[in-house]
Amino acid sequence: MLDADGGGHEDAEESSGAEDADEDRNDKNADEEEAPVAEEPGGSVGGGSAPPTPQGAEQQGSLKTIGVTLSADEFESHVDDFAAFSFLTDNGISRSGAEAFLKQRMHSSLKRRSPFVLNQFIHESVHLEEKVVDCCRNGCLAYTGERSQQTVCEFCKADRFYANRKVAKTTRYFSIAAWMTMMLANPDIGTDMMGLMRKARLAAASGSTSRDDWYNSDIFRILLAMGKFSSDTDVALSISAEGFEAWRQGGFQGWPIIGTILSMPISSRFKTASQLLLRVTPGPREPKDLDSFLHPIVEELNILANGISGLKVHGSDAAHVLRVFLLQVTTDMPAGDKLINANGSNGMSPSRFRPLFGWWSAQHRHYYFPDLHPVTGEVLFTLQDAAAELRTIETITAAVEEIEEARRQKRTKAHVEDLCRKAGFKGYSLLLCPSQRHRAMYPNMEYFWGLGPRVAPYDVMHLILLNVVPNLWRLFSGKWKTSDGSAHKWAMSEAIVTAVGVDVVAARATVPLQQARSLRNIALHYKSYKAVDWMFFILCTGPAVLAGRIPDEAYAMFMCLVRACRVVFAPLGQTKEDIDNMDKELREFCRLFYLKAHGNDINNITLCRSTIVGLLDIKRNIMACGPTWSY
Repeated sequence: MLDADGGGHEDAEESSGAEDADEDRNDKNADEEEAPVAEEPGGSVGGGSAPPTPQGAEQQGSLKTIGVTLSADEFESHVDDFAAFSFLTDNGISRSGAEAFLKQRMHSSLKRRSPFVLNQFIHESVHLEEKVVDCCRNGCLAYTGERSQQTVCEFCKADRFYANRKVAKTTRYFSIAAWMTMMLANPDIGTDMMGLMRKARLAAASGSTSRDDWYNSDIFRILLAMGKFSSDTDVALSISAEGFEAWRQGGFQGWPIIGTILSMPISSRFKTASQLLLRVTPGPREPKDLDSFLHPIVEELNILANGISGLKVHGSDAAHVLRVFLLQVTTDMPAGDKLINANGSNGMSPSRFRPLFGWWSAQHRHYYFPDLHPVTGEVLFTLQDAAAELRTIETITAAVEEIEEARRQKRTKAHVEDLCRKAGFKGYSLLLCPSQRHRAMYPNMEYFWGLGPRVAPYDVMHLILLNVVPNLWRLFSGKWKTSDGSAHKWAMSEAIVTAVGVDVVAARATVPLQQARSLRNIALHYKSYKAVDWMFFILCTGPAVLAGRIPDEAYAMFMCLVRACRVVFAPLGQTKEDIDNMDKELREFCRLFYLKAHGNDINNITLCRSTIVGLLDIKRNIMACGPTWSY
């Protein structure tokens, strides 16, 4: 945005930003109550973004595409305008600077010499199918679904409209169908997508027990048996979301919601072309109801599950049908819990896949998850996977309905919160357990809701590399303390910890950059280690530098995790034998962890975090969704 000097707000009558779009929809005279509204960033000279599509434009089941609307000859004749626009936006030139730049280009073939006219030309030349939705001015919720007629935010009590009936804030949703139409018509991308879908059906029909990609998963086979993915033009989609803080001083928080096209080949699946930015919550605060921002996405997925005719693909004159099916929701663990409206890893019942209940420590004011009750010795959970102990969509639905019924009956807040703690969920969720009203609104999404919690696998990077492995290092290095303030019996001395750090740094000369770009001293910098650093530690340096430096029983437990991770983070697929061996190693790690590291000692209770138990669900996630790198 080119708004460094504030020019984009000073010249409101010329701005092509989202503020002007709101003015076109309502009065152009600002009421004295109005305050400047921070719209989502756009690509316009001098700040702001391109004029939005009117909110009333709904998806009616017709295919529209995106892209440049000019012919090749027209594009060539206006190439200086595109070059000027790219230069100004790429370099963050302010509005006043852009005006001066355009006026000085007197002897060029530049045809548009003001930021407003240039922005308008670019917007008209490139079509981007989008839908504008009203939202709370503080970013709490979007006025969608059952809230479409509300005029006040139920969380912050802010009005939806200003006194002159102008909408206070809007957010944009970008169409999945338009992106898919453009990609399938492309001679390179479309051919690859249809070829992979053909390969996916053949792989699923082969009955292979290996997990080479998402199409070897239980979810894909279930949907294939239901009649989904019957055509080469059908598309598999994954949705992810994660919160970010854009400006720490201002505290702006947003949630990008991204669709990954699983139908793309591995070589390009995780590149920008395959990552569809569907929307970003508008901030300035984290949304109170993320589900409300998902309604336009689920609304279009509901239409696409039934199919939209008129699709043109490269190499065929016939009209095809575009269908898109959602397979999974993939995020880190906190974001995943928010998407499915779960309590999260710090709750009493944090697991998405098993009815696991924690023990409340009054001293630490936290739930912990030992296998045995610290006081009575009662068995709280086992390391076996009896079918009766696993959560299903039926048991989750029953628990959520009990919570919502208590709300409908106006039961006390304490009673509802107690039900939520025991259930592990806060209520209805559009991506896991929707209300009957939402089921009626989006009937074609039943295929997805019937899959249950398996659609939301744990992110192993967050689970293992940012939780389990760092906590093991804290245990071995003596940074973790027992409840009485002492180091664990397995803790190394400070001298040995220092020697380990020196050995890791010394390995820089022998380790190729492609394997590890930064081998920093783990003794000094472990707090700033990233996931990639911890992965290299658990796969390579850890087994070498800890050998002979921690007790044998600790090293045996650590190596169980190492052997399992060599399967979990394998760059290719995994055979059924690999997966079974991985699961065996993880269960042995957990057994030794509780038997030796925790030792049923209440002073070690803070070791027993929910992420340790989460390791037991990795095999189930791989069988349901495919190899870990695919989600």
